[in-house]
Parts: sequence; C-alpha cells; structure tokens
Amino acid sequence: MVKISEGFEFRHPFSVHTFSGESVDFLVERKGGFTKSLTDMQVGQKADLTGPLGNGFKVQDVKAIFALGGGIGSAPLAVFEKTSLKTRYLVGARNVNSSPGYGLPPDRTYVVTEDGSLGEKGVVTDYFEKFYEQGEAVFACGPEAMLRKVVQICRDKKVENAFFCLEALMVCGIGACAGCTTSLLKNSKKVCSDGPVFKLEDLV
Repeated sequence: MVKISEGFEFRHPFSVHTFSGESVDFLVERKGGFTKSLTDMQVGQKADLTGPLGNGFKVQDVKAIFALGGGIGSAPLAVFEKTSLKTRYLVGARNVNSSPGYGLPPDRTYVVTEDGSLGEKGVVTDYFEKFYEQGEAVFACGPEAMLRKVVQICRDKKVENAFFCLEALMVCGIGACAGCTTSLLKNSKKVCSDGPVFKLEDLV
C-alpha cells in the first residue's frame, strides 16, 4: 500500500513486480491521477509504503507453471523468475505501447495484443487452451472478465492447481474497511486480507 502526500488522502495498492537486495520494484501503469503523480516523483522524494500485506502465490508441490497476465496484471508474475520452477508466460495488453510482458523472459513468454501490434492478435483467453500444457499449475492475474473466463477454462480442463491474484480498490489493506469485496469470491471474502491470491475453489 503506497501513499504520497501531494493531494492524496488514501493509500493505493500495488503488486511487487520484482526485488533485489534492499530494492523493491513496482510496475506502474500511468493512468489515473495517483499513478501520474507517483511516476512524476523525482529521485529524493519520498513515498510511504506499508507492506508486504496479504498472501502470495503458493508454489509448494508445483513442478511447472503457466502464468497468465492481462494488462497491468502481468506485474506480479516476474517473481516466478526468483524460483527454480519451469515457468512459461502468456500475457496480453491493448497494444505494443502497453508493454505486455515487461521484465519477463522473451523465450518463454507468449505475447498477445488486442490490435495485433505485438505478438498474436486477440486477448489472453483466446490462446490459453492453445499454449497450456497438461500438468502445469495455472497462476493468473488480470481484469475480472479475463479471470472469469480463465476460471471457466480451468474447471473445464480439470486443472488441479490454479491460483488467481485479484485486483480491487483498497483503502486500508488489512481487512478493516471491507471495501475490497468482489463478486468473484465466495463467502464475502476480502481481497486484501484473505488474498489477494485465491485458489480456484474460492471463486464463483
């Protein structure tokens, strides 16, 4: 959860993109007022960070990973490069300027753009079944429409291990305000404190 003092009262949630030593990197899409102010900050300016919060991807008993990212949802996938697991990626974005697959190994990353300006033309879910290999654990992060389709495909293909990192508006980040509930989850679970990573059986 990140807070900057210039005109913003609340914190905003970001996934860790990667890390090294004492450095933590975030992949930020310059879109709204907060991200524009954040990316305009100069070296030496300070932001207040609370974390790490919530849970992460579970890789125990996993031998191979097929990781899917839609748009800025590709941000947390690079952490798999910190493991020794065989990992392949399928990432999508609107166009070449949206930087799909940023920081991921090109030789193991399939790229899809909606306008076909980079990689295949279409969306991630168009190519999931084409590139997925039986036995791989599925890890996915992206917009709700994409995740709903991935959930459906995983159930149809009887994927044994599937995990989903959900996106949601958050204010507190610790489960106190209940502002991050979503219709994707069963039993009114909260994305921040119960997640943000959930098993297939946690989703409707």
